[in-house]
Amino acid sequence: MKSEQAGAVIGFFVTKRRDILLVNLVGSLADLQLNIEGWAEWPRMERV
Repeated sequence: MKSEQAGAVIGFFVTKRRDILLVNLVGSLADLQLNIEGWAEWPRMERV
C-alpha cells in the first residue's frame, strides 16, 4: 500500500469515526433533553 493510499484510508476511518461519535453525542443529548422534560412533568402529574 502506498503512503498516499494509507493516508486516505486512515483519514476516511477517522472521519467516519468522528461522524459516528457526533451522531451518538447528538443522540445522547436528545435523550437527555427528553428526560429533563419528562422529569419536569413529574411534579405536575403528582399534584393532580
